Amino acid sequence: MTIRTKVSLISIVSIVSVVSVISFLFFTQKQVEDEIIERDFATDILLNVFDLTVITNDYLLYKEDRAIKQWNSINDRLGKTISSGRPMLANPGEMELVESIISDHEEVQSLFSQIQTLQGQDGNEQRTDQVANQLFLRAQNMVVVADELKTHVDQEVRELQYWFYIVSYGSVVGFGLFVLALSSYVIIGIMRHLNYMLAGVKRIQQGEVGYRMRVYAEDEIGQLATSFNTMSEKLKESYSGLERKVDERTKETEKAKQDLEKKVSELERVNKLMIGREQKMIELKNRIKKLESK
Repeated sequence: MTIRTKVSLISIVSIVSVVSVISFLFFTQKQVEDEIIERDFATDILLNVFDLTVITNDYLLYKEDRAIKQWNSINDRLGKTISSGRPMLANPGEMELVESIISDHEEVQSLFSQIQTLQGQDGNEQRTDQVANQLFLRAQNMVVVADELKTHVDQEVRELQYWFYIVSYGSVVGFGLFVLALSSYVIIGIMRHLNYMLAGVKRIQQGEVGYRMRVYAEDEIGQLATSFNTMSEKLKESYSGLERKVDERTKETEKAKQDLEKKVSELERVNKLMIGREQKMIELKNRIKKLESK
């Protein structure tokens, strides 16, 4: 695998990892937002149920028309809240709690209507008290169930937020460590091969002509090592050829020297012969002069 391929692979893995982490975080964040909306829904139900219970108790105590108007207003608001938020629920436990609130709400509406009817009639005090007790118990049960619903949703929101933060920080740290490890692996491999090649260059500088490197991979470093081995072989051949030429030139010089020495010896011999001949000529001339003088 070439270095370019390794770098490209690191880039692709990094991009895929980032996209995956972002997608997961986006999905988790969307779940957290949905749970927060459900928490707001549960909070609205609890507040409306609590207000409805308070107004119910107030009406049972004082029997004022003002309480009836307030009760009807809060009752309508509670019905609208349940109708608008009910479709967003997906948890079976939460749906069961909401269904229980709806059942209690319908029963509270029926009992409150009965209370209003019985209060306009004489001789129904015992029946009125029974219906009032039932109304009070149903209203209190609505508060308990609504509080349980809110507690359940709050717990889910906290758990999702906790895991969202864990996954967020864990993904960032894990991705950073993964990229660091992968990059370090590639860089360390490159540096190890470069140091090995540098050691080979130094060995050639020290005179070890023809030194060959081991090719560990088929990447750019491997191609460089192969080129280095080719250069080393050519350098060895050139060096061997140069030594051969030097030996030949040395032999030629020695031969020329020997030939020159032979010629010098021959010249010295001839010179000696010439000197001897001149001396003999002088001696002959001297004898002739002596003879002529007699």
